[in-house]
Amino acid sequence: MGIDTLGDTELFAALPDNLAGQFAGLALERRLRRRQRLAFPGPEDDVVFLIKSGRIKISYLSEEGRELTVMVLHPGQLYSRHSEAIVTALDDCDLWIFPMPVFKRILAADPAVPLRLIKILGHILKKTNDALQSLAFREVSSRLARFLLDQADENGAGGNDFVLRFTHEEVANLIGSTRQTVTSLLNRWEKNGIIAIGRRRMAITDRGRLEEMLG
Repeated sequence: MGIDTLGDTELFAALPDNLAGQFAGLALERRLRRRQRLAFPGPEDDVVFLIKSGRIKISYLSEEGRELTVMVLHPGQLYSRHSEAIVTALDDCDLWIFPMPVFKRILAADPAVPLRLIKILGHILKKTNDALQSLAFREVSSRLARFLLDQADENGAGGNDFVLRFTHEEVANLIGSTRQTVTSLLNRWEKNGIIAIGRRRMAITDRGRLEEMLG
């Protein structure tokens, strides 16, 4: 699943087609294979990239080598190379990449773009802060419950049955835990009738008990 034009992205939505097409002509196109990291030429080379297809995870490594994923990006969303974040493809991905000098020209070309950018950056900041607060103040079971409820709400049919597009290892990175802990909790919840696990699918069968775990 992906998008076809730059005008379908969160940042450039509602712009005239000719202007979106002009901006697309300024982008570098890049393809990443699953689990491949997005490499940048050098520390001084800031870029903004938008997702055309696939999913990208944004994560950080602790001094002990532990990975913390703070966000997963989907087609149409953007991120910038503004920190020491690690950018990794969760699927085969296609990206539009704008070097910062080019992106500044785009911001100056249409006043609607920087206004939308401010809103998007605010959402990114909130998602990052939510992930850090959850890691600092919530138990693993609460973080996993929140993750499953969010997945059901975002991707589910009727809010409860959904495709689980993450491995247990990826879920563990997303909630700041270990694969063994995630697997153990999921197995226990299935045994207790809270969830039902199928082949690449999951159903929340007792939503109330998961919501209780949120505290």
